[in-house]
Amino acid sequence: MFFRTKPEKELAATVAIAPEVKTPKASEIKRFVPKSNLSEETRAVLSNARTLLGHRAGKDDPRLEDALNELGIEALDGAQVNTYKDATRGAYNKKLYSHSPGWNVYKLEDYREAIPIHVLEKAIQIKSKLSDVQFSVHALQESSITRDPFLWVSHDGFGYFIDVWDEPKFEGRMTQ
Repeated sequence: MFFRTKPEKELAATVAIAPEVKTPKASEIKRFVPKSNLSEETRAVLSNARTLLGHRAGKDDPRLEDALNELGIEALDGAQVNTYKDATRGAYNKKLYSHSPGWNVYKLEDYREAIPIHVLEKAIQIKSKLSDVQFSVHALQESSITRDPFLWVSHDGFGYFIDVWDEPKFEGRMTQ
């Protein structure tokens, strides 16, 4: 049995077709230097609340943005990273039948794969500037292969992806 459909132009006019979203390559993910927009007065109140009251401001605490800004360390656009992660997992799911790959999150101290020196240098710079930050690695695990790890830095539960590299042969280069 054959079904006749309307020509594509006519069909597009009668049915809302979502535009195709282009998945960026890891090297194409937008970068920016995080900046806090808090006034000096608000910063002083948050600092006093932290010091005198033990209150932690979470995402309103400007110290992580300040540290990254002072160090000139760029963050990766979180929405684009998540789009990339979803698309990459989906692409590998289509290729594999017996194993479903997934993105795992490891504390930096528990991550057992090699990390490029330039990524470690960034982490050390940030930790030296803001000692109570935490780092984790988000990596696609496909069978025994780790792919496209992203370094995440967080402070009081709020953070940024700050780098990505290619596994298993990153050879000191960012993912292409």
